[in-house]
Amino acid sequence: MNDENKTKKQLIDELAAMRQRVVEIEINHKRAEEALRESEERYRQLVEQPFDGVFVRSQDKILFMNKAGARILGVEDPSQFVGKSVLDFLHPDYREFVRKRVQEVYETGKFVPLVEEKYVRLDEKVIDVEVAATAFTYGGAPAVQVIFRDITERKRVEQELRKSREMLENITQGISDIILLISKDFRILWANKAALEAYGSEIVGDCCYKATHQSEYRCEPPLDPCPIPELERTRKPVLMHHIHIDKHGNKRHVEVGTYPVMDEKGEIFQFIHVCKDVTERKRAEEALQESEERYRSILDNIEDGYFEVDLAGNFTFFNDSLCKIMGYSRAEMMGMNNRYYMDKETSKKVYQAFNRVYTTGKANIAFDYKIIGKDGAEKVLESPVSLIRNADGVGIGFRGIARNITERKRAEAEREQLVRDLQKALAEVKTLKGFFPICASCKKIRDDKGYWTQIEAYIRDHSEAEFSHGICPECMKKLYGNFFAEEGISKKE
Repeated sequence: MNDENKTKKQLIDELAAMRQRVVEIEINHKRAEEALRESEERYRQLVEQPFDGVFVRSQDKILFMNKAGARILGVEDPSQFVGKSVLDFLHPDYREFVRKRVQEVYETGKFVPLVEEKYVRLDEKVIDVEVAATAFTYGGAPAVQVIFRDITERKRVEQELRKSREMLENITQGISDIILLISKDFRILWANKAALEAYGSEIVGDCCYKATHQSEYRCEPPLDPCPIPELERTRKPVLMHHIHIDKHGNKRHVEVGTYPVMDEKGEIFQFIHVCKDVTERKRAEEALQESEERYRSILDNIEDGYFEVDLAGNFTFFNDSLCKIMGYSRAEMMGMNNRYYMDKETSKKVYQAFNRVYTTGKANIAFDYKIIGKDGAEKVLESPVSLIRNADGVGIGFRGIARNITERKRAEAEREQLVRDLQKALAEVKTLKGFFPICASCKKIRDDKGYWTQIEAYIRDHSEAEFSHGICPECMKKLYGNFFAEEGISKKE
């Protein structure tokens, strides 16, 4: 009885344990179903992302297509592709390539990395796609999951960028300027021929600081501070001047410009760095500066005035001597027109002289003209004038030397007056050699105006002769005969 009761108890316990296991199995099954549902939901959400297309194929039949894939291929409803062949949208040129690739996926079961293919949309538009594939089991059958992305626009941009770079390469091959394309992290992305020759052929990919500071072609002083932070702050090109030491040890004057490259959002994403060798220009500028200093030194030390005027006659340049001659300050004279210090007649004369120079292109020999100084005094100047031309040979103004000849003119006038006076006197003296109408009684002479004057007065006025008065013996005897008789003065005496 005891054994029988024990056996029943064991059976009851075993039955209870079996029920417990059944409950646990049901719970685990429910958990597995929930986990599967969660996994399927996550997968569904993943494949329904709006950017990448996803489809599942078994052999060449489509088992599944997500919404994004349908949109990429030109429709909204992905069910239009289920059950159809992949060949319906695969470009003919890629069919053999895709067949071998899918076979590889089936055989290896490995993920196949990104490759580029071409699909044909339902509207017959050909698009470029980037594709990745992996093998898995779908509904108990071997299948391939394909993820694809439309890269048509990216390919177009890349092609345009490639063409632009090729064009840039062709354009810059013959340019002696060093040109670098630099990324935001200061890496050299591209360099033209001149840059490769200067810094070395391995600089692409290097830090730009290394290229410009540690190569044989280096900056002196270094490009410190770096111009890129300043450019990012102001969003404007940064221009600097440096002396570079080339690989031969020669000093070269270089203008360095760093320019921003903007993306479609207006953000800086790259930089263009241009180094222009201006050594010869710098030497020419220094030579020109030395020449100008010598020229200015000469102008500052001559007594004559130097001037330059535009075509309208306004002062554009002059030396201090001209200011002294005219009596005006430099500030007062700059831009002053000749009509301000000349009368109308003189202004017309000067205009005609300048016009002949402009019309003929030949310098005018010195001519004199009158000016009125600041103090109101009239002065006479003498000036040769020549035409100022621009780089194209077009006349843009006049230049000349103004010499003050006022005193010389005054001396010449006095000398001329003296000559005229002497000539007049000489002419009048010569008339004494002619015939003179003399009164037979009083001996007066009639002048050329009809007046009768004493002969001595006429001679005194028309010559340098001087008279003293005396009396001859005959007149003395005639007038004072009695006096002579009494005194016993002889006739001979």
